[in-house]
Amino acid sequence: MNLSGNSSANNPRVASYDNNVYVVWTDNSSKGNGEIIFRKSTDKGTTFDDAENLSNSPGNSTDPLITAHRNNVYVVWTDNTTGNADIIFRKSSDYGNNFNRTINLSRNNGSSVSPQLAAIDNNVYVVWTDDTRGNYDISFKASHDYGNNFTRTKPVSRNNGSSVSPQLAAIDNNVYVVWTDDTRGNYDISFKASHDYGNNFTRTKPVSRNNGSSVSPQLAAIDNNVYVVWNDDTTGKADINFRKSSDYGTKFAGERNLSKNLTGSFNPKLAALDREKIHVTWTAGTNDKSEVFFTATGDSGEHFDNALNLSRSALASVSAYITAYQKDLYLVWAESASSENEGDILFKRVSEVFFPRNGK
Repeated sequence: MNLSGNSSANNPRVASYDNNVYVVWTDNSSKGNGEIIFRKSTDKGTTFDDAENLSNSPGNSTDPLITAHRNNVYVVWTDNTTGNADIIFRKSSDYGNNFNRTINLSRNNGSSVSPQLAAIDNNVYVVWTDDTRGNYDISFKASHDYGNNFTRTKPVSRNNGSSVSPQLAAIDNNVYVVWTDDTRGNYDISFKASHDYGNNFTRTKPVSRNNGSSVSPQLAAIDNNVYVVWNDDTTGKADINFRKSSDYGTKFAGERNLSKNLTGSFNPKLAALDREKIHVTWTAGTNDKSEVFFTATGDSGEHFDNALNLSRSALASVSAYITAYQKDLYLVWAESASSENEGDILFKRVSEVFFPRNGK
């Protein structure tokens, strides 16, 4: 299903709860001035309401992220209206029918970019990359009243390297953050956990530490399990690697290569239906002929199925994103005639996924 209806859209994100599916993306059709566009479905993605502009800003609005919990829908993005990049937040308390006013979460003299978002019960968590100190750090804020008020900004990473591309997951009282860090001279994946609703975080733990470059981490958490995927070039080509923890992020099992023999795999995304059923999607191929690939596990990551091509298009399929709810998976991606990651926003629902066990 084509949700955007134009060729100036990119960076789609999707969230779901019950029968509701919510999609946001950046639209550049207004003379290069990015706007954040929102559409919702109340029938599991069979039909969608009309598009709504959530940003309506004189500046450039990019990099949206959306999540939903019960009747609440939360959206964050980056906006440069003030002259430097800020993190903007909006919420809806009625399933996306109406949104409250925008809130500037960062408000500093630096550049705040790449926001990420998670919500569970009355708690809303946001992380982003911030260069106020002169190098990039990971900043964190929490709300414990459904996004009405937020705590003061807390640093998650603060070192001499560059910390970028944060990702966030929350379950019960646990909050997990991963990011890319180049403190050692090459890019590694770093991890921190909080077990008290984001009030305090553990020491930084390396998830990847090798001679290659590890970037673009993604994160999911169910019960005591934490799952991480990322892009790794240690083998000499771009691979998608996976690790899991079964003890709230205290220890991680060994790495698994999910992409194997595919050429040029990048931009992994991760979703979990329950503690056993994990789904990973990514883009593979060249810039002008890339496809969206998918794999799944039914045994908490012990065995993954062979990668399946979901897009099968003559155009370049990029910027894929995935979310899961009950027995349904929802995927969005941008389809473009060039390598600029800009085009139409496509949507697909996958139901009753086959989950491999014992390597079969």
